[in-house]
Amino acid sequence: MNKNRLLAFLLPAVALAVILLGVLGAADPGPLLSSADPAEMGFDPQRLERLDVLMNELIVAGRMPGAVLLVARHGNVVWREAYGSAELEPTPRPMNVDTLFDLASLTKVLVTTTATMMLVERGEFRLDQPVAYYVPAFAEQGKGDITLRQLLTHQSGLPAWRDFTQTTTDYQGVIDEICEIEPKYAPGVRYLYSDLNMILLGEVIRRVDGRTLDVFAEEEIFGPLGMNDTGFNPEGPLAQTAAATTAAERPGVPAGTMLVGRVHDENAALMDGVAGHAGLFSTADDLAVFAQMMLNGGIYGETRLLGPLTLELMTREQLRVNSTVRRGLGWDLHSDEFCTSGDLLSPEAYGHTGFTGTSLWIDPANDLFVIFLTNRVHPDGRSRSFNEVRARVHNVVAAAIVE
Repeated sequence: MNKNRLLAFLLPAVALAVILLGVLGAADPGPLLSSADPAEMGFDPQRLERLDVLMNELIVAGRMPGAVLLVARHGNVVWREAYGSAELEPTPRPMNVDTLFDLASLTKVLVTTTATMMLVERGEFRLDQPVAYYVPAFAEQGKGDITLRQLLTHQSGLPAWRDFTQTTTDYQGVIDEICEIEPKYAPGVRYLYSDLNMILLGEVIRRVDGRTLDVFAEEEIFGPLGMNDTGFNPEGPLAQTAAATTAAERPGVPAGTMLVGRVHDENAALMDGVAGHAGLFSTADDLAVFAQMMLNGGIYGETRLLGPLTLELMTREQLRVNSTVRRGLGWDLHSDEFCTSGDLLSPEAYGHTGFTGTSLWIDPANDLFVIFLTNRVHPDGRSRSFNEVRARVHNVVAAAIVE
């Protein structure tokens, strides 16, 4: 066979091989959310409509001014409704499905945990590295052995909370005080859910990556996922769509000013609205994208945020305290008693809540997630337990699954 005939024979074969390698080697895009009739996704529509009754009962009982509830299964939104009021005082305003919410402690998992695990994947972190390796001053008061993993599982021994507004005036002052704090317990001995863990972890991320937490989140998480209404310190018209929380009692804000689009958590406000434990704002639709990314194994559309092995580690049991507490890395896991996931979600379910009245629960076994956003602290800051309310919502959703 002469040279020209050989090339004529080989070139089509090579081209076909290149095409096949491209097709076989390319990662499949993660499924995008769409909408479907509840019955098509295995729900009994009449049983699911009990959500309307429950939401209205909760509003009439004064448990919350309003709410947005979104339910999705098998990649399809089957319930997306707004209830009640985004604001009662000083000017009544109805709740809408695209209302912006102060997510409070959902910041811990959406930003701080996610950013930590992304940096683990990039070889920047080891979970069992002492925090003092990154923040040397943290070694004070016998804290030199506390690890990043113990921050994520709330086993650091740090106090649950500290009112930094009484003792310092800015972000760096908060970090300095955490470094000086004496732990309540030795690391790894007891579980104690603590804002301080995630505040400090946010600082570790900043020091290692070089970007502030809000910039990292926008450039690495929310921007790539197309979560355009999610971020810290919302501005302009978007901020004005936020559900109101409570009247301000803080420096720089006139007394009695209702907080709309400004962070509710006073320590986060002290830190200019950007902290590892609180400060994030978002909508139900944006959170649905994040939840579907988690169910997709870390990918949404063309954006791969985390690897499947990372997701498995994050949501695997790292800690169990009797029958009341099970924790992954950052995430709360479904437990037998007193869990906000309710009674009927699978043992694989994981989620988190926020003080302002927000929650996100994801159930891989049922290919399901539930986003329940409220402004329960509005208008007067009442903080009665809301966990049983969340559990009731999740029970109604789970009970409506019939196939």
